[in-house]
Amino acid sequence: MSTIKHLNNKVCKIRIFQHKIHDLIKKDKLRIVPHMAFGYEALSVAVTSNIDKQKDRLCLTHRNISYNLSLTESLQPIVDELNLKKSGINKGITGSMNIINPKKGLYYTSSILGNNLSIAMGIALQNKFKNKGVTFVTTGDGSMEEGSFYEVLLLARSLNLKLLIIIENNNYAMASTIQDRRINFNIKKLAEALDVGYYKIQGNDVFKYFKNISKIKKKIIKKSIPSIVEVKVKMFNNHYGQTPGWPDDDKIIDSKNGLILRKNEEDPVYVSKKYLSKNNFLNLTRDLEKQTR
Repeated sequence: MSTIKHLNNKVCKIRIFQHKIHDLIKKDKLRIVPHMAFGYEALSVAVTSNIDKQKDRLCLTHRNISYNLSLTESLQPIVDELNLKKSGINKGITGSMNIINPKKGLYYTSSILGNNLSIAMGIALQNKFKNKGVTFVTTGDGSMEEGSFYEVLLLARSLNLKLLIIIENNNYAMASTIQDRRINFNIKKLAEALDVGYYKIQGNDVFKYFKNISKIKKKIIKKSIPSIVEVKVKMFNNHYGQTPGWPDDDKIIDSKNGLILRKNEEDPVYVSKKYLSKNNFLNLTRDLEKQTR
């Protein structure tokens, strides 16, 4: 199977898995409800596909479900974890906001806003002395308002750490937009002021994301300078809980409507469909229908 097809298949598979989890939420069949991530699929596949599980490290936020689904072949260990079963991926002790998978390079997730940035910097420092790979850490436009974002950038650059900060910019923190709560400061200029790399990617093309992140990773390894990747993400679900969550909720997600949520590049699955044959995509959709009955 070609890399392009493999990556796009994974995007669709994560969408299928998310629908399954979302259906369980709506049926009240999960003890722990995760923060869903419909719309994050292309980014999570591109990032996890660039992780060298022997050398690299990945640190995530509370909204980690799409990344965790990308790292597992089976949905059941994740569902069991959300139901606090010993058969869960972390033996039922982490719930949803702290799921890890060290065998695949995922060493830390955090339910505390901005906390994973400081932890990732510490891991990157440790890896510097062990001569290991790059430390990847995800954050959001809300977490950037925490002091740790600036402090981590400053110290990581001072210590020449191989750290890649991935900003998932969905424009929201809880229920407020960036415009509602603060100035929309220029992240690129901040990166320039601290002499760290800055890159911006958008369009939800998982193969292009994969190639861009691979190039950035190589630059970080070569120069030993931390970098920022800002990614525009459309989040199709509410901040937390099921979607729709109330009678007039406009964020309607239903597995019966298929994999595509929006017929434009804001939806990773819509973009991925263009790379897949009609039969391949239909088979994935049938798989969804079987798993969500």
